[in-house]
Amino acid sequence: MLMLLTIVFISLAAVAFMVLVLFGISPENQKGNAAEARTASPASRFFASESAGPAPSQDVPVEVLLSQIQRHVRLEKAAAESFVQGPNAESLRSRTASPLAN
Repeated sequence: MLMLLTIVFISLAAVAFMVLVLFGISPENQKGNAAEARTASPASRFFASESAGPAPSQDVPVEVLLSQIQRHVRLEKAAAESFVQGPNAESLRSRTASPLAN
C-alpha cells in the first residue's frame, strides 16, 4: 500500500510540475518572444543556410539530372562497401565525394 501511495504522489507531483511548466508562461512573454524572434532574423530559413546558393534552374535536362543521381548512388554504394569491408569510426563519419550530399 505504501508503494502505491508513493507512486500516486510522485505521479501527481510530476503532472503538477508539467502543468506549471506548460501553462506558467504568461501571454505577454509569449508575444514578446515572438516579436523578438521576428525582428532578429526576418529572412532566416529553416534548413538551408544563407550561403546555399541560387535555386537550381528548371532548364536542366532530365538526362543530366539522372546521370548526377546515378553517380551519387554509385559513390554512396562504394562508400558503404568500403565500410563493410573495413569498418571503423573514421570511415563511418567521413564525408562523401558526391556533390549532391549535404
